[in-house]
Amino acid sequence: MLAGNGYSSKGKYKGIAPEANILSVKVLDESGNGNTSDILSTVQWIIENREVYKTRIINFSLGAIAQYRERRDPLVKAANRAIDNNFIVVAAVGNSGPMRNTILSPATSRYVISVGALDDGRTVETNDDSIAEFSSRG
Repeated sequence: MLAGNGYSSKGKYKGIAPEANILSVKVLDESGNGNTSDILSTVQWIIENREVYKTRIINFSLGAIAQYRERRDPLVKAANRAIDNNFIVVAAVGNSGPMRNTILSPATSRYVISVGALDDGRTVETNDDSIAEFSSRG
């Protein structure tokens, strides 16, 4: 919970950025499928409308198997173009673990903040935390 204001819990569960605004842009269908061209045009739209919505961060909660080397991959190129336009870009690594080299594009970009999944051991302590078995790996 990033931008939650804690209202429902009377302030107990408040996000780390409760004053943040979230602009949600859906590019995949109800089954989680979509076209790369739709993702690319959406990134371009976000770049072009950054001042309208005061956008500073783009989060890719999606990914695709990298078909090309990093420099030629279309999703990596789109993410890198956003970074070149002073956006912070975060991307999910995917749920294809535990094998190595399973990170999805655009999280394969060396300039993107790649995020995997954590197994918290169902405790509040952090000393028993580990990478979730299903989380993709480099």
